Amino acid sequence: MSNTSVLQVRMDRDSRQRAEEVYRSLGMTLADAVRMLVAQTIIEQALPFRPTLTVRTVPPPRTARGILSAYARKDIPIDELMHLEKESIQQEAERSHE
Repeated sequence: MSNTSVLQVRMDRDSRQRAEEVYRSLGMTLADAVRMLVAQTIIEQALPFRPTLTVRTVPPPRTARGILSAYARKDIPIDELMHLEKESIQQEAERSHE
């Protein structure tokens, strides 16, 4: 009996093809890359990279509720959210002094 299991992931065809091209140019398969991702995740006990967006898909949140929602959806990296939260607090303080 084998000590392996099958992982199925749904993604759009274009993303898969583009990723396969990148990994093929590196001499590996998409499956190799997924195995490496899992192995490194276990070693680091976290994502082995910092997720970022190259194109903003949502406008930056300007309220505490918007910041929390963006964090929950993982739309924006945490350090950017912290910066936005600080801005939001400063703007609120300025409004209260007017």
